[in-house]
Parts: sequence; structure tokens; C-alpha cells
Amino acid sequence: MIVPVHNPGKFIEACIDSLLGQSLARNQYEVIFVDDGSTDETPARLDDVASRESNVTVIHEPASGWPGRPRNIGIDRAVGAYVFFCDHDDWLGPEALERMVAYADTCGADILIGKTIGHRRGVPRDLFRANEPNATLWTKPLMTSLSPHKLFRRGFLDEHGLRFPEGKRRLEDHVLVVQAYFLATRIAVLSDYVCYHHIRRDDDLNAAYTPIDPQSYFGYVREVLDIIEAHTEPGPQRDHILERPFRQELLGRIARPRPVGTAPEGYDEAVFNEVRAVMLERFPPDFADRLPLIARVRAAIVRDDRYDLLAGLSARIGDLHGRVTMTSLHWAGSGWEARIEVEPEFSDGTPLRFIPRGDDRWSVDPRLLPADLQFAPDVGAVELLGIRPSVVVVERSSDEEWFAPSQLVAELHAIPDDPDSAHRVVVTGTAEFDPATLAGGRPLANGIWDVAVRFSCIGVDLRGRVGVDPATRPALPSAAVIGPRPVTVIPYLTEGQEKLSLDVGQRVHTLLAALLARPIGPVSVTREHFSAQVDVDIAPGASPRSLRLQLLGGDEVVGHCEAAIVAAGDTATLRGGTVPKPAGGAMRRLHGPGRYTLGAQSRAKDEPSLVGTVDVNRFGRIIEADFSPDRRESVVPLPEGFGEVTPVDRAVERARHVAGRAVRGARRPAPRQPK
Repeated sequence: MIVPVHNPGKFIEACIDSLLGQSLARNQYEVIFVDDGSTDETPARLDDVASRESNVTVIHEPASGWPGRPRNIGIDRAVGAYVFFCDHDDWLGPEALERMVAYADTCGADILIGKTIGHRRGVPRDLFRANEPNATLWTKPLMTSLSPHKLFRRGFLDEHGLRFPEGKRRLEDHVLVVQAYFLATRIAVLSDYVCYHHIRRDDDLNAAYTPIDPQSYFGYVREVLDIIEAHTEPGPQRDHILERPFRQELLGRIARPRPVGTAPEGYDEAVFNEVRAVMLERFPPDFADRLPLIARVRAAIVRDDRYDLLAGLSARIGDLHGRVTMTSLHWAGSGWEARIEVEPEFSDGTPLRFIPRGDDRWSVDPRLLPADLQFAPDVGAVELLGIRPSVVVVERSSDEEWFAPSQLVAELHAIPDDPDSAHRVVVTGTAEFDPATLAGGRPLANGIWDVAVRFSCIGVDLRGRVGVDPATRPALPSAAVIGPRPVTVIPYLTEGQEKLSLDVGQRVHTLLAALLARPIGPVSVTREHFSAQVDVDIAPGASPRSLRLQLLGGDEVVGHCEAAIVAAGDTATLRGGTVPKPAGGAMRRLHGPGRYTLGAQSRAKDEPSLVGTVDVNRFGRIIEADFSPDRRESVVPLPEGFGEVTPVDRAVERARHVAGRAVRGARRPAPRQPK
């Protein structure tokens, strides 16, 4: 584990904690901090850690200005079979090293890319749809991941002399990673565990977010282009690899101008001019023809030297968003299935329009594109219908994200009464949410998980939370119970916006509240149990979900009754014992006989919620139960005569006492006889 360090301040603490908290034993991995001339308190902090941890080494070096030299020093000092590069303000999942090394060993990988989560910053997503033991540049989107945060076989780096360019410069990680991709015998992708947490700091002092020097930066871009061209022949394969620098390092740099006041006057235009110079120098005029419409438009603006059009285009694109509507949600055997509809639309609620031109070509809504482009941009039906949305669940506090299986198809729908016979693109289908397997084959962790859809339409990347149409608001399932150690999952719509979220582990919502929001019953009572059908979904293999019920009378808790929600065929049943346990001593009468209120607490600090009433006979057995809503309005008073101890009770208690003594005496061993 190699960590270049320079003045991280408080942000290094999460990194240190995660590296020392790995599931591997201390003697199975080493941590090398290379301090690149820090002037804050970090050097002393690292020395203190190294003095207490046998597998931590700290190397102090004069400031070199960028992470390349510290990483190279770490490679030369490392002795393990693999090296992993971690930035000083990021952190790893607890089992990251163990899982990555095991999978790399299994696959025989020179490079392993572990699933990365971004915190306030973009990271690759499509790359992590599934584990891949043998990824290539032409079969997987490896070029979307050019950061150094990967596991490399150390012998592979040494064999090819792979080291980072040194000095204060940009794209040093791209130079090494792109070369490594071409030289590696095998590249693996581990997607079923969150290995790396990549953050954007609150102070925005991550190196990636400081302004670039346009002239030197695009010199480094040319260096990466040289590497790609040195390892490929002209043709489709080279063009496929070149798409990344063309779209990201060139067009991406002009797609979102820096906010006013954050860069010197003329900065954005200087960046534009450098992008244009590289594009004219290294890419043929028709290179952008292979790309989505908006990329083609931006490339045309650059080639035509129309810097004046960029700001308007960015504003128009910013007015688009994704509308995602859920029309139903129901349990489908092992999880919920949602039917959803996805569509790009403007902020005023009107759809993005496409006007037929004949020959399966379509003009794009004039509200989106500048009016004075030097070419008439249009799209084919194949591009319009090629939308492939991704349905994801995202944990609200941790940003952990997982793909949900979905089957979604795009169609062109005519817009009624449109004067241009325009159509809109609508994507419809289903998505599946099995909370027991959604996190890479494991259950979702406790937390609030928001449901969203990401998709790209004509090159505009859009995202929308899954919501509902208030006019046709679908009914939601109440709750589900999953897992051998049962966990409750509750789907709900957020207040105000009415967006779909999943509460795993009763963080905000409770199973009891979900239970009582629906009809319970009918109730049946046998000699041993009472049972009532409840509107709860039970996942295959889930254990019964226990509830501790209270017997209430007046303002007293007079007994307890164990109960559980259990699977009963295709439904769920609330089942409880019929002999409540007394809350007081043995001589205090629990039953009147009479009627008592049955209550329950979601949490110890909560007031009891009323479930219904039960009738108890003189022997303490429940003989009738009613869980209808009107029985939850108030607690019934204690039965008349409750707590009185009659002569019969005393006689029964004495008989029990005598019987108990007899049983205990019978169990005593006989005294030893003298020899």
C-alpha cells in the first residue's frame, strides 16, 4: 500500500484508519507513507503511527510538487507481491485488500480495478456492473478508469519499467495506466465489493480540482495520445481507445465553463483555443461522426472556432433533466418489481422533441441547440432508440451505489396535436429490487437507499430520482423481511417530492407502523396460538421477525406475549403465544378474566402502539382477539377485580410449591452409604 502525502491535514485520518483496519493480518501487508515535504503536522503524525504499527513505514522526502515521485519511491521500497496506490485523503473498505488480492491471485491478473465510490466527485460506474476476470480495452470501458487507485502486480511494473512521470505536472497517472493497460497480460475488475472511496474535499483542494495551465496540460494530453498511437494501428481499434481523451480531456474541458470569478479573465477561451489546436493537429475532421449528437455539436463548434456558442449550448443542456415515473411496485417472489417510465424533458415539464425528416432521420428540438450552427444536426432512429438506462440504489449517507437489474426499452411516441408531428423518446419497462442480494449479491446495508435512473440521450447525461405521478399515485407494499438474521426493509415516498426510497433496518420508518397502517386479520385463535394475516412480504430464506407484545390495562403493563411475523405460503402471518407471561409476581393475578389491550414498542424509548384487544379466560389463555382499527383508539381499563388473590389462588400456589419441592427432592442424589 503506497500513499503519497503532502499537507493533507485532518483528511489523512480516515485514510490511516482504513489502512490499519484492513481484514488482513498485519504481517500480510505493508503501508508505505511517502511524505513529500509536508509543512503541516502530518510528518509527526505519521511517525507516531509507524512507531506503534509494525507494518507501517514512513519515508520523508523534499517536496517534489506532485505524486509521481513519491509513488515511485514507494514502488522501489515495496516488498509485497502487489502494490496499491491510495491518495492521502481517500480511504479503503475494510476487506478491500483481502478481496482484491484473492481475486487477482485467482485470475492471474497484472492489474486489478476495484469498485470505486465517489464522494462529491465523478467516478466510473458502468465498469463495475459485474466482476470480470479478463477485461480488455476493447471489451470493457477500462479507459473510463485512468486514476492510479488500482492493484498492480509489482513484478509486472518492474518487468516493464513502469514508473510515474515525476515533477509538477498533470496526467502522470494516465501515462502509467494507459501503458499498463496495453502491456498487461490480464486485467481483472472486482465489482461486488466497494474497495475504494474517492473524495472531493470540502475545501476543494484536491489536485484534480485546481485550475489547469492550458498550454502545459494539453502537452500532457498529447503525451497520452502518443502512447495510444504507439500501441495501435490506424483504424477502428485505435479510434475506440482515442474516444476517451477526445471526449473527456478535450470536449470535457469546454463542456462546463468554470464559474465566474473562479478563473482569470480569458481563461475559458484560452482552454478552448488549446483544445482546438490539439483537435486540428491529432484528429481527422470526421472523428466525431462516431459519437453521440452533443459531442458532434461541440466538436463542430471547436473546429469552426465558434467559442461564442459554447455558453448558450451549456445553458440549454443544463435545462434538461430526466423524468422517471414509477407506475407500480409489487412483490415478485424474491424482491420488488417496479414498472417505470423514463423521459428527457425540460425544466418547464415539456418533453424533448424530435421532428421527422424522412429516411429515419430526426431533427432535434430547436430549444436545445444554437440556431446558427454551420451544419444541420440530426439523429438517426438507432441513436434515439439506443438509450440504455441504468437503475441504481444509492445509500444517502455513504454514497454506496449498486445497479438494480432492469429491462427497459426505448420507443418514439407521437406528441398529440404537435404542429411539426414531433415525437418524444419514452423508455418503459421494469426494474427489480431484491434487498437481500442487491449489494453485489449481499443484502443492502442498513440505511436509507434512494432509487434513481441514469441515462444518456443524444449525448446528454441525465439522472432522475424515481418518483410517482400524484394524480395516479400507486399503492406501495408496506414492508419486507429479509435474511436469516431478519432485517426489515420499508419502501416509502419522500415527503414533498414523493421520490422512492428504501429504509433498510428501520432507520426512520418502523415495521410496527407499516404493519398498523394496513388491515390485520382475520384473526384465528387456537389453544396454543393466535394468528392474523398481515401485509408484509417475506423473502425466501428469511427467519421469523420477532415482535414483543405487551398486555395493557388502563395505564399498566400487566404481561408480555412473544410473537413473530412468519411466512405462510404466499402471505405473512402475525403469530403469538396465547399464554401471556405475568409482568408481576406469581401471586399477582394476570387475568381477570377480561379484555386487555395488546400493544407493542418499535424501540425501547417509544410509546407503545396499540395493536388491538384480546380476551383472556380464567386460565390465562387468549380466547378471542380483534385487531381492527377501532380497537386501537384507546387502552381498555383493567378488568374488575384485577389483582385480587382469592383463596383458590392461594391453594393453587401452595399446591405448586409442594409439587415443586417434591420434584426437587426426587432429583437429589441418594446419600452415600458408609463402607
